[in-house]
Amino acid sequence: MLTLDERYLYRTPDGQNEGKPWWQQLRDFRVYFDRYAVVNDPASRILPSRLDALEPILKFYGGVPCEKIDNTTSRAVLSAWSFAY
Repeated sequence: MLTLDERYLYRTPDGQNEGKPWWQQLRDFRVYFDRYAVVNDPASRILPSRLDALEPILKFYGGVPCEKIDNTTSRAVLSAWSFAY
């Protein structure tokens, strides 16, 4: 897939690489969505979470959602609603 992207999607007609197009900007991200009242505690999950709608968008643009924060997580997304509890 990456080879196809490099060959057809983000090169100019003269073959120069312009960088990643906007739809690939999230491809390198591993994102933790904080849907819990206590970070990394699945027993404290807030249902429904407004962050639930962001996960499919992240996946569509090539990002990877993480269930836990660890050394591979590159971003963390928090909701203001998490702090209301």
